[in-house]
Amino acid sequence: MLVSFSVSNFRSFGEEATLNMVASNRYDDHPTHVMGLPGGNRSVVRTAVIYGANAAGKSNLVKAMEYAQKWILGQAGRLSAVDAYAFEPNARAKPSSFEFRFVAAGRVFAYGFDVMKSSIQGEWLALVNAEDDDVIFERNADGRTKVDEAVLKRRFAGDDKIVTLLTSLSKNDLNDTQLFLESVREVRPASQGETIAGVVRWLTRTLVVLPIEQAHEHVVRRLARDPEYAVFAEALLGSLGTGVHRFQIEEDERRIPRGMEDSFDDLARHVSENPDTDSVFRRHPDAPDRYVALQLQAYHSRDGAEFKLPMREESDGTRRLLALAPLLRAGAEEPRVFVVDELDRSLHPLLCWEFLRLFADTMPGARRQLVVTTHEAHLLNQQLLRRDEYWFMEKDDTQQSRLYSLSEYQNVRKDLQLERGYLSGRFGAIPIIGCMDDLEPLLADPRKEPVADAAEATPT
Repeated sequence: MLVSFSVSNFRSFGEEATLNMVASNRYDDHPTHVMGLPGGNRSVVRTAVIYGANAAGKSNLVKAMEYAQKWILGQAGRLSAVDAYAFEPNARAKPSSFEFRFVAAGRVFAYGFDVMKSSIQGEWLALVNAEDDDVIFERNADGRTKVDEAVLKRRFAGDDKIVTLLTSLSKNDLNDTQLFLESVREVRPASQGETIAGVVRWLTRTLVVLPIEQAHEHVVRRLARDPEYAVFAEALLGSLGTGVHRFQIEEDERRIPRGMEDSFDDLARHVSENPDTDSVFRRHPDAPDRYVALQLQAYHSRDGAEFKLPMREESDGTRRLLALAPLLRAGAEEPRVFVVDELDRSLHPLLCWEFLRLFADTMPGARRQLVVTTHEAHLLNQQLLRRDEYWFMEKDDTQQSRLYSLSEYQNVRKDLQLERGYLSGRFGAIPIIGCMDDLEPLLADPRKEPVADAAEATPT
């Protein structure tokens, strides 16, 4: 479970901004929307819905999580230098900082790192306690890592592997673009021990960041390997009025175009890695000059007859629903934390509502969370979510993105119409539209000659 995420000096974030998922003790509505934290009486909320005007920084929060995770996955070589806060002269001379607080192996951990340009300046992993955090390891800008063996022996007495693993790896100096956790991740999970394996799994698998126009997983592959999911996806799209009542994956054998025999495998792999495509290509196992295309077809019914359409010809909303459908079934066996940018893209407000309701209210025992950005004010309703599940983002006079929760407002009653209050500016985070008087003349038709003033004398 995600407890919090903090970022500073990244894109529109200058000073540190924190998304804190810890539930407020003041609210008792929607009790299934909270999940207990280990070692205390605190809980975290299941969802966080973030509002803000265009360019307020909502997508930058998602990009910050994605950027941090790519470093953790060892993909630093694919990344450009960190995009520091642009409205401060010395920002590029300061590190950008990212920190996740999360539950793994039954405990709360804090993991983060600092990066400047393309170089790691610091990295840390700590065990979070009520009194203070116990630092497990710290890596410095020179690539040296210090492991606190006393903390390991005191806090993880039953996990001998964590001491052996971290102390042995800490003897190796790291290059500028290598995180210590990356070297830990390269060790087989069986040798990592339960604690470290849980930390690595949360940061690399449990956390799933979905920027705009990206699916969680390849739809065709999921439908092909999971018949139960196919039944669920058909029921979901059928009940939400898309007209689709079943799917079918059709195989079509084709000849590889001349001159592409050697490059076909790379091209097929590239296409198949795109989770949004409705096709998968693979070389024919018995004919080197041929390949098999798997294409997803959607079936509609009318007057007792069936009609099929390639999935690529379905509406953007239908395709978006199918891409998001796996999120509703996640978390039953393995925890999942989904971060989705612009949930409402191509979706009707009522579909957004129903999606959030299904995620928050079904499978109450599932260990899953959802963080989304949206402009859809219709979702601001206390019948749908708790007050501490709503967040707002806006830029201040220094062009910094500020993130704050609805729960910070003390006078928000349980029966308050949140949508009306938000659109009227009560909670901020709405566009500030200036005077349009100077804009309207620029929109005038240039081909139209101005009408002469009737009071003027007409030339003779």
